[in-house]
Amino acid sequence: MNSVDQDLRPVIVPLDATARSAAILPVVRAMLELFQAPACIVPLDPKAATLALLSEKLPELAALTISDCGKPAADPAQAIIHAAQERNGRGIIMALHADPSSGSGLEAFNETVLREMHCPILLIPPEERLAEWRLRRVVLPHDGSPEVGRAIRPAVRLAERAKATLLVLHVSGAGPPPEQPGSLVTPRYIDQPQHEWPAWAAEFLERVAALCGKPVEVPMRMFVARGEPGREVVRFTREHQGDLVVLPWHCHLEHPHALTLRTILHDPPCPLVMLPADRNSETS
Repeated sequence: MNSVDQDLRPVIVPLDATARSAAILPVVRAMLELFQAPACIVPLDPKAATLALLSEKLPELAALTISDCGKPAADPAQAIIHAAQERNGRGIIMALHADPSSGSGLEAFNETVLREMHCPILLIPPEERLAEWRLRRVVLPHDGSPEVGRAIRPAVRLAERAKATLLVLHVSGAGPPPEQPGSLVTPRYIDQPQHEWPAWAAEFLERVAALCGKPVEVPMRMFVARGEPGREVVRFTREHQGDLVVLPWHCHLEHPHALTLRTILHDPPCPLVMLPADRNSETS
């Protein structure tokens, strides 16, 4: 979802007439209001082939500004991809359809959309607790690498829009530190943070300000954890009641570095924003 205020391109929202789609609508509505964007509803159920029929099943749609309506297809993934490409969608918001037996933890159509679309995608686990969803705490996992650092600017801008707190989590002790030029290695003495934490935190904040082009004005809290990154992100997000996790990724779920992502997808603690690697830092 682009950060330009007057960008009226729609957000693509695939829905069917099930309780699963109804459960994600509070998040859909909140995000569309946040970005002042219309929704392009893509019906996924052949029995609700028109927006009118879908609206009968999901009366909550009346609260959304809808710009257009896609046509259902035999292949849900291709219907979503076609709508996003045809309408130049600024992003996709869809229910996370879990499949514990798959390598990614996702059903095939979720996985296909993730692999083929190079725009931000918001995946929402359809849970009843989302009924009162508000964006108050944005979780940004960060390992110090420049690749993961791509998510800093979108996460900050998202928190600014929502007047939310940004919770930055650095996970240490789960393998060798990143070696790419420009990496910001997590402090070694995480059990005794007084040794390195103040200087490291100051350097991190300077980097954030440089990436954003200005001092950060959102409340920001930084945390360090030790363990396997995916499990620590899930644990931390639940413990701190995070409302949204911002995750950069390489569009390859088989990549060795995708282990963290796959772990989170198998047990999502809250809605997840996926930022593909080839998107620039203007995206949020």
